[in-house]
Amino acid sequence: MLNARWIERTLQPHFELGTSKGPITTRTVWYLIAWDTANPQVQGIGEAALFPGHSKEFPADVKVKLIELCERTDNWQQRLTTDLIDVPSVRFAVEQCLRDLEVGGTKTLFPSDFTIGRSAIPINGLVWMGDKVTMKQRIREQIEVERLAARGRIVGHGRCRARVDPVRRCVAHLRRRDRHDLGFLTI
Repeated sequence: MLNARWIERTLQPHFELGTSKGPITTRTVWYLIAWDTANPQVQGIGEAALFPGHSKEFPADVKVKLIELCERTDNWQQRLTTDLIDVPSVRFAVEQCLRDLEVGGTKTLFPSDFTIGRSAIPINGLVWMGDKVTMKQRIREQIEVERLAARGRIVGHGRCRARVDPVRRCVAHLRRRDRHDLGFLTI
């Protein structure tokens, strides 16, 4: 028989995360933990996490679904295609938790050369929004680690020019100063 519980944690990023809905200085996440009573030392863990103002659901929605899931664990597979569709963060937590149980609670959901440290995955660099000095530093960091691409997203109410122009000037300054071909940098 499957048993489950959940815990809530508030995370604090190392730096303020700039988003189109304003800065994020803390982030609440919920962990769904499940185990079979016949083998309680093997636990599956899934994470439900929201980005305030960006996510479809609200914290209260997440908590209600987690309570329901922990009270009744026999219908999780069915719920993935019914009511959990409307609460995607919880749906993800259930999928992740079940998969973790399938792989023996190893937290290696999809074994690969990457997950065992044999190879890297080439990724594009994300540049979080910030003030002019911070943006320059973050772009330089992406150049130094030779990212295939760096991407910044400029957003504002009505795409206000006051927020777009400083970042464009920042990119132009880096192109002139460092003589790098920053054609890959998109904003």
